[in-house]
Amino acid sequence: MTKSIVSLLVITLVILAAACSKNQKKVNSIEGAWRLEYVDGVELEDSMKMSYIFNQCRLKSKKNEGYCDVLISSPGSESIETGYKFTEKGTKLVFRDYVNEFSYTNTNTVDELLDSTLTITNSAAGNSVTLTFKRK
Repeated sequence: MTKSIVSLLVITLVILAAACSKNQKKVNSIEGAWRLEYVDGVELEDSMKMSYIFNQCRLKSKKNEGYCDVLISSPGSESIETGYKFTEKGTKLVFRDYVNEFSYTNTNTVDELLDSTLTITNSAAGNSVTLTFKRK
């Protein structure tokens, strides 16, 4: 009985480690500067193209509560720094946003993450919006 409980615990830890490893690999691959180029397949005008600079970090760090830093800027506006993380084995990209002192999350499905292209879909409030980024 004790051996089966220990075996079950070991298997659970291995599964959790694999999921965390996939999330961390996504953080490693997204690191750097990206520009939002398309919304629902329509190319944005240069004045609308936002820049995202994803910083690399360790997701397990207690200091950052599991989030890494991302700096978001658009032409003619102030930059904002917020947090991001990957969840569900790297299939979800979660942004942490702040409005005044309140914090909320914005979860996106990762459709594609290649060396030069990131495509995510946000399905909030019944509306689906696909965003395509290109590495700068």
